[in-house]
Amino acid sequence: MNEYNNLIRSINRARQLIDDEDKEIEVKCAKLVASSEIEELIKKRIDIFLNTTRGRILGALGFNSKYICEVIIPIIKDIGPETAEIYKKL
Repeated sequence: MNEYNNLIRSINRARQLIDDEDKEIEVKCAKLVASSEIEELIKKRIDIFLNTTRGRILGALGFNSKYICEVIIPIIKDIGPETAEIYKKL
């Protein structure tokens, strides 16, 4: 009976560790997508994109870097929980 109790305790501890790790991943993903570093990376990538053929077409239509950033950055910052769920499945 003692071995059974030890096994149950071990299983419960493993579940707790997994739950703690999942919460840590969620926090890290939320911090990542909300970070100024990600915002700067997005801005750089948008500037690079605007120098491509498709980007120049958007630029000709009036879509500048500032406008695109104002659309994209809030979307990226809002996907923290979803990125955490995807990461957990990897």
